[in-house]
Amino acid sequence: MSAAGAASHHAVHLGTLAGPALLLAFWASWSEVRAWIARCDDVQVPTAALVAAALSIGAAVVHAIVIPPHLAESFEYGAFFAALAVAQLGWAVLIVVRPGSWILAAGIAGNLAVVLLWAATRTAGIPLGVAAGQREPIGVLDTTCGLLELGVVACCAWLARRREAVGVLA
Repeated sequence: MSAAGAASHHAVHLGTLAGPALLLAFWASWSEVRAWIARCDDVQVPTAALVAAALSIGAAVVHAIVIPPHLAESFEYGAFFAALAVAQLGWAVLIVVRPGSWILAAGIAGNLAVVLLWAATRTAGIPLGVAAGQREPIGVLDTTCGLLELGVVACCAWLARRREAVGVLA
């Protein structure tokens, strides 16, 4: 096995351990996180926004883990996953510090687009690049990431509906 192959193999294992560990650590410190947010200019952040942020961070971690093997395949694939990880981390920050209608819409649209692209690469094949037309196998890590992204969509939809009903997150 090449050095790049060994590194990506170990990165996947590390990710499957680190991802749940990070989520467990976030859950364990939930009351401290809520208390810290409450002290920030008396801003009330809905729990669903915090959950959406945590799920987005989880998806970003998964995408960051798969950068090296995709980068070894092609610069474009690696850059795509790097940009996706950064976007999901940035969105997680925005939903907590500047929650608004456009953030919810971006969370829904962006995560649905990524899930649909994932489904397309598993059924019709990769649309662009050096591996165009090849179907990706379905794995535990990518399925977990898709579920995290669908969780973000569900939280955003719930928050958008709540916003309309109660007038929060203006």
